[in-house]
Amino acid sequence: MITRLFRVSLLCLPMLVLTASVATGAASRTAPGQPAFGRTRVGVASPHINKFDQLTRHHDDVDLKFGGLGSYTSGGLTHQIAVDLGQHRITMLTLNSNANGHPLPTGRLAAGAADADYVDLSRQANAAATPVWIRPMQEMNGWWMSYSAFNQNGSSRGRNNSTATFRQAFRRISIIMHGGTLAQMNSKLTAVHMKRIQASLPASGITPSHQVAIVWNPQGAGSPPTAANAPMAYYPGSAYVDYVGDDLYAQNFRAYWKGVQPLYNLGKPFMLGEWAPWGTDDGGFVAQVFKWAEAHPRTAAIVYYDLNVRFNLQRKALAAYRAGVANRHFKTVGP
Repeated sequence: MITRLFRVSLLCLPMLVLTASVATGAASRTAPGQPAFGRTRVGVASPHINKFDQLTRHHDDVDLKFGGLGSYTSGGLTHQIAVDLGQHRITMLTLNSNANGHPLPTGRLAAGAADADYVDLSRQANAAATPVWIRPMQEMNGWWMSYSAFNQNGSSRGRNNSTATFRQAFRRISIIMHGGTLAQMNSKLTAVHMKRIQASLPASGITPSHQVAIVWNPQGAGSPPTAANAPMAYYPGSAYVDYVGDDLYAQNFRAYWKGVQPLYNLGKPFMLGEWAPWGTDDGGFVAQVFKWAEAHPRTAAIVYYDLNVRFNLQRKALAAYRAGVANRHFKTVGP
């Protein structure tokens, strides 16, 4: 979720006319937690998820959570997965780069500075033997994120916080989260010129559940809007990504739809990792999100952002939301 209102510069284009055609792109494989082809999960980030279900008259089967390094460790993720599983929901954990309130540069993450946390989370996620979605460092091409490579004015944040170090840090997280023997994970790390795992781990490593999925989730356009800060500058490669996402907000009744299709066209299972009208009662935008998802059959999930009062569903938006989820396309069953 972006924390500044400077996103307006990205939203200056009118909304595109969307069609029901299936986008071109590489064929996608089934990812953990992916619904049946042509169906879309509906999820939410909310402090009161059950109340949101009641409000919208729909059961959300994706629960979006946020945490920094040290969050959800020591059994915290296991507990959250158990709570969500008991309510037939998939846990999606968004991880930032903060350690004790201080962000670590992506160069340090790539070098293994947070391996102990990633190993802990991987053990918990894989032990759950149910779909778990991990979304590392979302909106990385937005200057408000500490792990972005650029400042608002377009200046670089240096060699230790570049697009290259972001890609390496993301690859490292993906390799560890997917698990394997210690030798297997170290081999994958050294193959892309990174240090071996910098945390205590037995030779047996982390037994993969094959149920952990990694979500790569930029914005559809960079802020600052330069070529060097475009989404693909941060793409770690297909081997490290299970889902591709986009965060889509409508400000002043305008959303940057132009950026959604190129990300969908990467061919991976797709999601809107966050979406909402921004402080307006924009029923048209809400209806358009549901129509777009229905017209794009690889859209695995749309996850509403309800963690701040400015994104609460108002009268017109709520009516459009209820109408959208009533469509059988969005009738899915969680784990």
